[in-house]
Amino acid sequence: MDNNTLREISNQQAMYGARKRRSPERQTNKSSPKLMQQQNHINIQRLSTTKQPIPFPTTPSTKISTSNGYSFTATKVAIIIVGVVLFIWFKMISIVFQLDATDITSSSMNDIVHSPHKLRRTQNINHHLHQQHIIKLPKNYYQLSPPKAYTDTTSNDSPPWSWPIIHIVTTRFQQEQGSLINLARSRLKLLEVITLPSLMKQTMLDSTAQSELFKDTKWEKEFHEMLNNNKHKHHKKVIDPIFLWIIKVDPNLDKSVLHELQQALEPVKQFTIVVGSNTNFGIGVKAGGWRGGEAGQDILDAFDNGYNYFPSNKDAYQIIRRAHEARNHRVVLETRIDADDGVNVEYFATLHDVALRHLVDPAVSEYVEKTKEEDDDESSEDEPPPPNLGTAKWLYWCPNTHVQWNPSSSSNSDTPGLLQVFQMPMTCVTAGLTLGFAIGSKEEDVPRYPHTKIYWEIVVNHNNKDKKNMTLAETNETSDIHDCGLYPSSNCAVFVQEPRVSAFRTRAMTSAGMHNIEAQGQPSIDTPQQYKDYAAGLWKGTIHKQFGISTSACREAAAYMVDNYLGTVQDNLESPR
Repeated sequence: MDNNTLREISNQQAMYGARKRRSPERQTNKSSPKLMQQQNHINIQRLSTTKQPIPFPTTPSTKISTSNGYSFTATKVAIIIVGVVLFIWFKMISIVFQLDATDITSSSMNDIVHSPHKLRRTQNINHHLHQQHIIKLPKNYYQLSPPKAYTDTTSNDSPPWSWPIIHIVTTRFQQEQGSLINLARSRLKLLEVITLPSLMKQTMLDSTAQSELFKDTKWEKEFHEMLNNNKHKHHKKVIDPIFLWIIKVDPNLDKSVLHELQQALEPVKQFTIVVGSNTNFGIGVKAGGWRGGEAGQDILDAFDNGYNYFPSNKDAYQIIRRAHEARNHRVVLETRIDADDGVNVEYFATLHDVALRHLVDPAVSEYVEKTKEEDDDESSEDEPPPPNLGTAKWLYWCPNTHVQWNPSSSSNSDTPGLLQVFQMPMTCVTAGLTLGFAIGSKEEDVPRYPHTKIYWEIVVNHNNKDKKNMTLAETNETSDIHDCGLYPSSNCAVFVQEPRVSAFRTRAMTSAGMHNIEAQGQPSIDTPQQYKDYAAGLWKGTIHKQFGISTSACREAAAYMVDNYLGTVQDNLESPR
């Protein structure tokens, strides 16, 4: 060969060697099967010595090399990509659901109305969460214009409530005594024949009394508009209860007694709610009340914890929610009635009448003023004009006169027991005891006392007669808390004169402490005949007319308590309260 040929062969061999060094895979792929097996054996030994991962066997056409020496197949890369995509997708779904749940707890009612899909999804996830944060107004809901306060510039943002007043009537039944069945059934008899009918017969529930209440007020025209709409079936309005009766029972109340209570309350389910709670607020009890939010929140918590016992419909929660949210935008009345007491059928009408005229400031919620001629035409020489109390920040109401019933069952008498009439102008009895808040008055602005001390502390001990009093518009941090804005401050406690006999009280073996009861349910002393005749006259019609209480029903209740006497007394003695 000549020199040129030898030089060309040498160059080709050099190029072939360089290609082999740059592409070891290509060299391996062109090797024989035996050589490939030997080389794989050597590679496995090398990898096991260096503790590096063994690559999956792949075909030559799908292997991808990286700069650091690792190799991946296209299939493996696809699996990794799909896994990452699925992980991100599931994570995003989880975040979306978390955001939806969080968003609805903090959303305003306006946001929820415009995002109904959030509402539907959250109802399926957490029903109680939905209850806690949404006020749902029923179709055709109606409300009178809310009263205004000095700080109000508009009432458009006021939470909904149908009336200018939120009136909460509270009754305690068998709290912390849920297992004392004999005592519970005797008390249930009294609640059924005394408390329930006296509330069911309140004239405030009648449109005629309501019309009289709003006469000459700024709500007169609105009320009659509502009344006219309700005459037409297709325009009938949904209205909140004009007063709300809340009965708190022991959460562990015997199931059979609870069922009997629910049946007894069926005629008043439109304004009655029963919840399980042993926590009390208000007059003479734990600090706090409806205006401060503590009482309302306790009932909402009972609903959320499954302790709502009556009624069974879904409207009860929404009514409580509305009353709770609107508490600072309405006049608030808190009335206490024990489970064996009642009030005159005109009593609530009197409370509302005084509250509208003396807890709503006329400077911001004007009344229609009568002319002197109209006033003279309607006034009577025999009727003194009502006292001009002015505007108060808060007021107490106490029944001035009450009837006391000692149940007894005797073959010698057709009456259910002795009736006595007591006038107690210096003591507030618990039956019908009421506290009212004007708009703007806070819980801490009102003095709280047990019912036995209200008269002494407010009317006597802290009377500001001959001293400067503070009006509702004034703010003075040094003013006496007992100054409700009236002068003299003895007017801050109203002893109700009309109706003349305002309350009905029962003294029986069911009463706490069993004071002043008839032993064994029968007359224990020789009562003068004149008192027996007087009681018989009251039972013949006066009690039913004034309190809605049936004489025959009381007779049956007295006979039941005589039959259940030993069990009731034993339970009462064992009671922790």
